[in-house]
Amino acid sequence: MNTKGKVGRPSTKPARLKNGFYVSVKNKGMSNAVMMYSATRDGMLVLAQRYSIFPDKEVTIMGEHKNDEWVSNSRPARKKREKAA
Repeated sequence: MNTKGKVGRPSTKPARLKNGFYVSVKNKGMSNAVMMYSATRDGMLVLAQRYSIFPDKEVTIMGEHKNDEWVSNSRPARKKREKAA
């Protein structure tokens, strides 16, 4: 019996975000960020304030996400990697 992974087809449906407010936190110099969820705007601001006190963290307020769309339409764009010539 193989217990290393799931058995069956992998999911093809993309992951959906919950309705609410999001903050992106990452370590300086790293490329991977963690998106943190809060149900209220005040909760989002508290999250951002908590993590911004650490000097090695970069905090980005993503904004409100509702019905599979960003409400503000000004979601921070990801930086594109430059191709080595």
